[in-house]
Amino acid sequence: MSRNDGLGARLIPLLSALRLAEATGARLRVHWPSQDKRANVSHYQGLFDAAFCDRYFITDDEAKERRLRIIGASRFQRLTRQEFIAQADAEYDYFVEETGGPAILQGEDPAEVARAYRNAMGLITFTPRIREMMAQIDAAFAGRQVTAYHIRHGDVTSSYRARGKAWPNKYVPPEIYLEHMRQSGTGPDRPALLISDTAASIDWLAARQDGVLRLPDLIQLDDLDSLQFDFLELYAMSRAALIVAPEMSGFSRVAAAIGAVPIDDVGQSLTDASMDAAMTALQQRLLNDSGSFLNDGEIAQSTVHLRRWLDRQDQPGDLSELLDQQLDQGNTVPLMYRMRAEDAYRAGDAAMLAEIAHQARDAMIPLPHVLSEIDTMQALLHLRAGQADTATVLLRRALYHWPMQAFTAEAVRTWLLADPAPTERFYPFEPMVLDLVSLSRGAPQKRVDMRSLVWEIRQFLSSTFRGPLIAAGADADLRDRVLAVEAQDSIRGTPAERSLKSFRSLIEIEGPDPASALALSREMAHDAPVSENRWAAQRFAINLLHQHKFQRARFWFARLVEAFPDEPVYSGYLAGTIMRDGENEVAQAHFERVNPPGEPLRYPVFATRQIQLLDRLKRENEADALYEQLLIATGWAETHVTGAVRRALRQDRPFPHLERLTRLAEEAGPHRAAGALVAQLLHRDGHHDEARQRAQSALDSGAVPAGDLEGIRALLEATADNPTTRDPG
Repeated sequence: MSRNDGLGARLIPLLSALRLAEATGARLRVHWPSQDKRANVSHYQGLFDAAFCDRYFITDDEAKERRLRIIGASRFQRLTRQEFIAQADAEYDYFVEETGGPAILQGEDPAEVARAYRNAMGLITFTPRIREMMAQIDAAFAGRQVTAYHIRHGDVTSSYRARGKAWPNKYVPPEIYLEHMRQSGTGPDRPALLISDTAASIDWLAARQDGVLRLPDLIQLDDLDSLQFDFLELYAMSRAALIVAPEMSGFSRVAAAIGAVPIDDVGQSLTDASMDAAMTALQQRLLNDSGSFLNDGEIAQSTVHLRRWLDRQDQPGDLSELLDQQLDQGNTVPLMYRMRAEDAYRAGDAAMLAEIAHQARDAMIPLPHVLSEIDTMQALLHLRAGQADTATVLLRRALYHWPMQAFTAEAVRTWLLADPAPTERFYPFEPMVLDLVSLSRGAPQKRVDMRSLVWEIRQFLSSTFRGPLIAAGADADLRDRVLAVEAQDSIRGTPAERSLKSFRSLIEIEGPDPASALALSREMAHDAPVSENRWAAQRFAINLLHQHKFQRARFWFARLVEAFPDEPVYSGYLAGTIMRDGENEVAQAHFERVNPPGEPLRYPVFATRQIQLLDRLKRENEADALYEQLLIATGWAETHVTGAVRRALRQDRPFPHLERLTRLAEEAGPHRAAGALVAQLLHRDGHHDEARQRAQSALDSGAVPAGDLEGIRALLEATADNPTTRDPG
């Protein structure tokens, strides 16, 4: 069992794992990671008894050494207990991925599993202090009918990464909770126990509703750390008569499961009249009293609910005025830009959408999916206006950032059907495979499964996107579909079979037998001349790079460049292999073919290697200019900002965007690389006191990137009399 999340989300798989280990005779290992040692989940020894921890828990280092086999939940739950035992290899650990509740094996009675899941709580031994508090909660709830309300507000409104996404199934505005309590008759004779990660949310409701209780109103909770307190709140919820919570709350689900308590989705339980009252009140508060919200993130999440309600009422959810008001007041929550962009997209206002895209980048939002969605919406408007080349540039940039988002499938499908076809180059992929595999269940070019496209082009993107492609066995499912299409009589012996096999090799190269995958792609690449066999040659070359066979990859990319001189990405990859051989001027010439100097950056994936090459050639000013283009083109993506600052520190060159970087560090909090980067730049420039303050804050967060740790520690060791004790770069 391993889960890097909050307490509730960890207890669900822990209870399942305890039950399955007992049922199958397997040994349970619990990996309880915490990158941030200040996070309360890292203090689990104050919750679980020492003997329990010694029996089950392993360290991060031990977890890395384990030979792990991941099983998608859908596959695992098709096995009987006996089948799992028979198939299990004692040399491996097994991790069942993507379970949001009790894991049920084939043939098991769900009701019996639910009982066993509750009984699994008894397999956990808690510290004496926690056992004592649990007994007090049992006594406080004896004979009482209490409804527990779980109000999840803090994490999805304050976390910087979370603030780029809508969370309507996790965050629910307090107005909805208030109307639910009124609808349910909450009062002194029918109390409501409020559990929340945000005390201010309870205060807001308590000021407007009688009969509200907090856990300290029932029992004494002195001298507890925050993880102990969180668990006791969860345990108290499990003693309630009813739990009312957001749909996506692991905390509530585990409480309901261990207590056999019914659970209501607060967002789906209101009458139409109560929901109208809640949304009307929320709209007024957003317009007239935005200062009463917890933070800008809560305003953004509340606006999501308001838009959905307006849409359901057949009132177009155009909240442009409210969004503009917030952005003008300095609300830089990425979700606000995304919603404002969608308003412009719905209205077909390409000029406004372009302006929002510019504002989002200017605000230095390093959340790739937000910028990707905005660019994709722009591309769709240009495609509908017949401007395919402009759309191609935007779509290319959008997919580089983040291809797995809401608008890309429609945009790629529209791009494929564009008439006239675009002349601007995109990423090289074979439409036939997209038709045969991704669209095999419908008419060609009517559907786009982005997994197929991303497997084909992922080497040209900012990340390999391996996680989404293999999550819950998605890679195995896609491979099975490819094999099923290959097996069709109409495919065998045709060029399509070659394409399908070489495409399959891209998936299998990530599997347990990459040598076979490489051999398969080699066979397909040699099946015909490169000029007639472009896609198989491309896949073989990519697989060679994946296996670090650089000399052979160079040979194949050179052949692709010769056969397809109008495809710039082949020159980019050829340049990288030539650069490894020290032929710097030749490599630079090829890099300039893919990203011509003096033009907007076309393919950012090659820019960082070209910058390294320019530095090697002592052409630092050209490298500076290319880095500037890279930052602008990628919307100040965090990985490129980090690289630019480290380069500036290493070479003692200026970094002209300290003000923007400082704004990001203050907005994103100390858990991001920006804080450590700002500290090092300030120290270099002589602002030692402020630098040490920011460095200490970044270090205390436990999340200073490994590449900056030495510099941050050196900075803190430096004294005012000797500020350059060690080079902080």
